[in-house]
Amino acid sequence: MKNVRGFSLIELIVVIALIAIFSSISYPTFTRWHDRDAFSKETNLFSDLFDDVRTNTLSEKLCPSGNPSTAWKFELTDNNFSMNCLYFGGTDVVETVSLEQSENSFYNFENSDWRDLPPLSDTKKLEISFFTDEKKLPKILFNGAEYSQIKIQFSSTKQSTLPTKHFYFNRVAGYFFWDDDGTRTF
Repeated sequence: MKNVRGFSLIELIVVIALIAIFSSISYPTFTRWHDRDAFSKETNLFSDLFDDVRTNTLSEKLCPSGNPSTAWKFELTDNNFSMNCLYFGGTDVVETVSLEQSENSFYNFENSDWRDLPPLSDTKKLEISFFTDEKKLPKILFNGAEYSQIKIQFSSTKQSTLPTKHFYFNRVAGYFFWDDDGTRTF
């Protein structure tokens, strides 16, 4: 008679139960890690594109159409942010990044100059323009009104446990920085 080797039904059920237990324990950790990574990726994209706008202005880079640039503009709306090159007679849209706002992050505009902030449900548009003319300071426009400095708070709509990041920009100084706890001032 042959000796048949294999798994018994009880051994198989125990292994399946252990896999289910370990999966249920690790799933929340994995989703938290995934959400934190997506949030970090989005804020890094924002920062990189903003820095590209400043760099292109300082290096007097030509627009993609081959025209000399007069300004580079960073735009942030409810669902995307973009980099545009302005020249006499037109604008080239260089890059647009769509936000995964409904799933991962949410941003709120704050400014020490602003007195009456619109409700968060209103459409918002932020434009920051850097001019190739060295005599002109960068220009910050929020819904058409001009400001000297801006603070944008990024936080997750999915999880309150994710960190909040604050982006600061002062048009006179011409530089930006990030702060995790929001306690820094201009």
